[in-house]
Amino acid sequence: MILTEEKKQHILASLAKDYVPFSDVFHEICADTVSDMMMSGALKTEAGKQDRLLLRDLETAYFELVPQRYREVLPVIEQVLSLQNKYHQLRLHS
Repeated sequence: MILTEEKKQHILASLAKDYVPFSDVFHEICADTVSDMMMSGALKTEAGKQDRLLLRDLETAYFELVPQRYREVLPVIEQVLSLQNKYHQLRLHS
């Protein structure tokens, strides 16, 4: 999912002010995505397993960047949001 410039600026401003609230939201997005992976049965497939590993790596990358290098985190957030959208849609249609 590609974030609009407005959303990007809002996220960066939030992280600059206090990274904890957005980080909590980010962590919940990751947890919800794993739940959608489980509920849709995707974790029984090789592609789903690979996406789960990718999500774990992205979550690790996020927390390695935030708070010191938070300006570099937007691509990580976009990838996580793409996975969230993919598995949310899959769960709704399964």
